[in-house]
Amino acid sequence: MQRPVQPTVRPLFSRISLVELCGVVIIFAGVLGAIFWVAHGNREATLDRMSVRNLHSIRIALQAYQQQNGTLPPAYVCDASGVPCHSWRVLILPQLGYFDLYRRYRFSEPWNSSHNLIVAADMPVEYRCQFDPRETDNHTHYLAVVGAGTVWPGAVATRVAADDQRIVVLQMASSNILWSEPADLPLASITPERQAAPGLVVERRRGLPLATLNRLIILPPEATDDTSTRQLREMLTDGRGIQRLQGN
Repeated sequence: MQRPVQPTVRPLFSRISLVELCGVVIIFAGVLGAIFWVAHGNREATLDRMSVRNLHSIRIALQAYQQQNGTLPPAYVCDASGVPCHSWRVLILPQLGYFDLYRRYRFSEPWNSSHNLIVAADMPVEYRCQFDPRETDNHTHYLAVVGAGTVWPGAVATRVAADDQRIVVLQMASSNILWSEPADLPLASITPERQAAPGLVVERRRGLPLATLNRLIILPPEATDDTSTRQLREMLTDGRGIQRLQGN
């Protein structure tokens, strides 16, 4: 009796031509690229929503503070010797709804006392826009710009009129400033010669989110040249930059 002939089984890769293998690799790479593109797009959209939400909350809190106190908070509160001790971000905690955090903070001690640093570990979510998921520090992404002509001259509290178009707060990708620290962005750091602060340049690749007391604005990504840097300074000091941005 003749034994049946066993079919010859070739290895998988010997049965796939080089062209077919290249096609599989290209398709696989395309799928991975599409997944990355969608994930990146979703992350960008999430950051945009987070920026709008946080800036809106801070703007409303500043409005409430002025309504209750007659002025905006000062950029910082100084001790008897004139050293900045407390930030405006701490002063508006009740208006943001963080009553317990505000009660635990000791204004009788500087912001970096051992007690106040423990309190600062509970960072309000409104002060963070998580550009890097690995970020675990309590550095704020939302800063005032302090200087003559701005709504934040320093230790002096100012009242902002309803039609005032000056910027009150903007978003910065990397500030290295603890949220309770009495430090912000000096107006002198935003000059055509310096091409603005480094963190702002990073932000303006996507557009620079900022807020006046009454509205939110996204400065276009192309606002990195000298002309737009001057425009940004005008938006901080007298609002003319906003009028020009709108074509008024």
